Amino acid sequence: MMDQQSTFRKSLSENNTYTLYYKIAENMNSPVKIFTYYVTDTDTGKMVKKIESIAAEKIYWKDSNTLAIIPYTEMIQKSDVVGEINQPNEILIKIK
Repeated sequence: MMDQQSTFRKSLSENNTYTLYYKIAENMNSPVKIFTYYVTDTDTGKMVKKIESIAAEKIYWKDSNTLAIIPYTEMIQKSDVVGEINQPNEILIKIK
């Protein structure tokens, strides 16, 4: 797993309990980004979330035990109300 980790970026959860490893694959001919990610226990190094790939805009820690993924959407969301800011949909993934 160490060779694989060297190609991934990493991000620690808020309380440093878990480490998110991720990499982004982009194609010059497409706006879609493919995130490949997994999560390990920071102390033991054991994988607690198996490797997955998803078309997404962003992946980040929502809190110490929850990943948030903003999935890729083809259409730009628009608001029917002037001045209203649309919040992107998030996929939440609880870790343990």
